Amino acid sequence: MIRKLFLTLFAAAVLYLFSFSSFAEEWSSIETDGIPYLNPEGIYFDNDGGRWITGQSKEKGSVFFWSEDGSHEYYDSAYTRGNIKNDAQVKDMLFDEKGSMWFATWGDGLKIKKSDGTWLSFNQNDDYDKYIMSDEVIQILDAGAEGKWILTYAGAYLVSNDYEVVSGKSHILSDLHPASIFRDSSGYLWIGTEYGILTDSNSENGYLDYVSNIYSGSNVPPADYSHAFSSIAQDADGNIWFGSSNYGIDGIYKLSAGGQWSKYTDSDPSVPSVSVTDMEYDSENDVIWVSTYHGDLIKVSSGSIQSYSGESLGISGDSIHSLRLDSDNGLWLICDDFMSSIYEITDFTAGLSSKYNINSTSNSLVSYRIHDMKIDKSGGLWVAGDDGVSRRTPDGEWIQYKNLGPFQAGGITADSNNIVYIIMWKGEVKAYDVQNEKWIDIVQPPVEIFAAYGAYTDSKDGKWFYTGDGVYYLSPDNGSWEIYSYESTGGAIPDNIISCAYEDSIGNIWIGTRNGAAVMSIDGSWKGFSSGDSGFMGGEVNSFVESDSGILYASGSYGVQKYSQSGWTNVGYSDFPGGLALKMENGDIWSGTTLLKKNGEKIKYDSDSTGGVIPESSYLGGILKSSDYDQYGDVYFAYMYDGIKVVSGIQWDSSQIGDTPVDESKYSLWNSQSTPAVSTGYIWSIALSGEADKSTVNSSNIFVCKNGSSVKHDVSVALNTSDPSTIEIRPVSPYQPSSDYVIYIGDSIKSSNGKSLLEAIRFEFKTN
Repeated sequence: MIRKLFLTLFAAAVLYLFSFSSFAEEWSSIETDGIPYLNPEGIYFDNDGGRWITGQSKEKGSVFFWSEDGSHEYYDSAYTRGNIKNDAQVKDMLFDEKGSMWFATWGDGLKIKKSDGTWLSFNQNDDYDKYIMSDEVIQILDAGAEGKWILTYAGAYLVSNDYEVVSGKSHILSDLHPASIFRDSSGYLWIGTEYGILTDSNSENGYLDYVSNIYSGSNVPPADYSHAFSSIAQDADGNIWFGSSNYGIDGIYKLSAGGQWSKYTDSDPSVPSVSVTDMEYDSENDVIWVSTYHGDLIKVSSGSIQSYSGESLGISGDSIHSLRLDSDNGLWLICDDFMSSIYEITDFTAGLSSKYNINSTSNSLVSYRIHDMKIDKSGGLWVAGDDGVSRRTPDGEWIQYKNLGPFQAGGITADSNNIVYIIMWKGEVKAYDVQNEKWIDIVQPPVEIFAAYGAYTDSKDGKWFYTGDGVYYLSPDNGSWEIYSYESTGGAIPDNIISCAYEDSIGNIWIGTRNGAAVMSIDGSWKGFSSGDSGFMGGEVNSFVESDSGILYASGSYGVQKYSQSGWTNVGYSDFPGGLALKMENGDIWSGTTLLKKNGEKIKYDSDSTGGVIPESSYLGGILKSSDYDQYGDVYFAYMYDGIKVVSGIQWDSSQIGDTPVDESKYSLWNSQSTPAVSTGYIWSIALSGEADKSTVNSSNIFVCKNGSSVKHDVSVALNTSDPSTIEIRPVSPYQPSSDYVIYIGDSIKSSNGKSLLEAIRFEFKTN
């Protein structure tokens, strides 16, 4: 929602550096704003054509409504008031003719959100009309006027269209591991299990039996553990098709309308893969679509079978997890290409498809998988990742550089001239002149870089690039290269896989590797440290840092050690916890996300103390890759799989980063009367009396602070794309709820004819 302030004068604010003495710290996240799940698992279409995505996210829940502009609606625990828990995976969805939404959850039963907003829950509770034997729900099958069949891990239940369990309409399937349920055109049920196929088609009383007990012939699916049937569909001729998902050891089965069984295996050229993951029937075109574990798509039409390879469809993934038809019979696939991607197939003959995933739909971070991060000299944020480089300018504008090379960006650094350097896997070293906003040519290294792990700039503007073949050094004038490796240093660098570089106060350059450390003295000589050398602990060294008292610390896989002329000494975890180290301008040191202050105070920030902003450590989470700080003292932590975490408002000691507060006397209060509270994501729109000069409209001239604080809240400031007389202020991260804020609009903003605002103003507002 947007609220407009109508101003008949023009304004801007001079850029100030701020102190943090009056504001408690605030943690926030910068993430991809595209599809939020690392691995989406299903796509569903509501009665209006809206797209719903299922997956798994501890923070965002397991289902959301997909919005093209990134403002997705998450059906998480908070939004649904606990009806859909974040840890209860949504396995299937259905939208009925009454406008109700049905959710099959794994772990919390069947959930229904009725059109009036009320919720119903079917699980192992004490309500007779809502009781089902298992909370692990697999599938919801629409049985028309009869109701909906609910397949669970323990059995199948019929729920009426009036939302009650139908008495006498259930099948207990304990220990059979059911996987799919289908109702054919004659009204018979078919249930695929890990032990074969069950049906009531041969029973007058609705009892289920295995098809191997009903039909004869060599192609009848047997009832044993090697046949897991997870997909069933029927074509217009009455043939029923069954897909086995047992990873290629079985086949696709067809039961003809006349009762004959056929089997298709990978010995048939038209069936390249028989490990079926999903089936969907296109009734308009009488086509059954079959997706496979090995990435092939199979089309069954009028008895003929045709296959498409993933490559021919423009799909980069190795596997198709699921497929779905939209209301126009457009085909959507969810595929695995390291992360899962959603593909909309637009042209089969031309191999055209549209790809959607975290990265391709994001307008912020270009990649969810981060390798390095740097703040440039203007305060711009640069992030290197799998799909290129993301840049956020000081004005809050996001720019994505996706075509820098064939592989990922592995490292990023900046020199004192505000030139940003990017090291690519198996590609060139790139350089961008921030001041002049252009890419510049630099001499390339004499030996191509294959593996890229990071970058560092020393005090003389020498650039150090971490590779798998040693550390590559680019001279301050960008004119020459040196490669320092195990071989070129006579074994002083103990391993060619480089983890970090660091310059101490004397000018020595320290190098951390996968297996030990080395130091190059100011005279150019090298000394190495492997396990046992001068008491060195060994293992990987991922960061160095030097305290103001001159003590050098090395942090790595074996903990933290400090160095002196007599050698290395272990440092207790309680004194210096392990983690990526960062030294602030005032001498305080970060060890991971623990702040070690010069006065001896130690402040530990973790998931609990930051309200879940800092991720918990796990196999694919909590991996800190880089940290840096900007001119305001905001500290940025880049996590490999968890985005960027930012802390602002820390109370730095006296000789600190930015210590000039906002001069309130320069700003006249615009709104003397109270303004209604707004949401934490509110967009303010300032309507000026004339067209504004775009070059003066930025976050240096318009900014937002908490009332009584000098810390800028992270907002983007830009002219409206269709109305150059309107300035929009959008929060990059949400405002804090129930808080007071001030918009500062200085007197240097100019109109297109060169006139400035008559006076600087401030506008106060509250959040809900």
